[in-house]
Amino acid sequence: METILITDVASVVGANVAASLSGRYRVVGLSSSSPISIGGCESVLLRGTDSNSIRLGLASVRPQWIVYCAMPAQSAWHDSETCWSQTQAIDTAGDWAAAATETGCSLTMISSDAVFTGPWMFHDEHSGGACQSERARAIRAIEQTVLHHCPSALVARTNTYGWAPTAAGAGWVEQTLSALEAGNAGPYDCHRYATPILATDLAEILESAYRAGLSGVYHVAGAERVNPALFVQHLADRFGFPAPRSAPVRSLSEPRTGFGCGETSLQTTAIRKALAIAMPTLAEGLNRLCEQHQNGYRDLFESSSPVLRDKVA
Repeated sequence: METILITDVASVVGANVAASLSGRYRVVGLSSSSPISIGGCESVLLRGTDSNSIRLGLASVRPQWIVYCAMPAQSAWHDSETCWSQTQAIDTAGDWAAAATETGCSLTMISSDAVFTGPWMFHDEHSGGACQSERARAIRAIEQTVLHHCPSALVARTNTYGWAPTAAGAGWVEQTLSALEAGNAGPYDCHRYATPILATDLAEILESAYRAGLSGVYHVAGAERVNPALFVQHLADRFGFPAPRSAPVRSLSEPRTGFGCGETSLQTTAIRKALAIAMPTLAEGLNRLCEQHQNGYRDLFESSSPVLRDKVA
């Protein structure tokens, strides 16, 4: 059985990729502080982010495929104000990419749609309209560093939503549903647009891309362009909650340009052609999210004693 190493199973992307693929692979989830429990997966603690710690971690786990989930993997809709060391993030990504090349591992890096900010409705992989915020520039630098050190890597730009692992605390979906249930949700932003995709749908596409040996930058996103206000309206309807409060409609005098604040919708022609697939609609994704709430899928994220394979200093 092939082994997948996922670098941050505390994230929505990392946790759901781990849970989705655990039945077909040996999945080892990496965390840097406390172990995160994902049903069917092993857990490894990585105490350092230097190149030596990374190499020791790879030697311990011996994966065939690394899914690199760092700060760029977090949806800009969820928390665009999170502070992180950009220089360290670039260096660490380069160390992971170099280690993947040295050990012959396939590498997939999860990146962000927020590298864009319009003015087009949909951005292909080579679109202009790059967001000039400091964080967006850092994410583009991370992408370039990864591909420099590991030319065979796949960089997947996306914007995901899904359930968060219990040990990591309530995520954006959980917080939004709680607010909807309490009747105090909203108003939500109606100006930023994206093409969000359910994290488990993303996992299935990433697996297909890995099997196909895709490399370079690809956009992996949902089929529909939507803003947070419309997304939460559909979310409320699917879960049977009252609609959120609406914000007053105001026209903009100029385009919005902050990180994740403008138009970040992704065109997915390249990945659809490469894998001969269709991207999921918003309704399909929200239906599956609701099913996961009911069918026991979320039990995979419940806090329990994780399988600790090793501790890497």
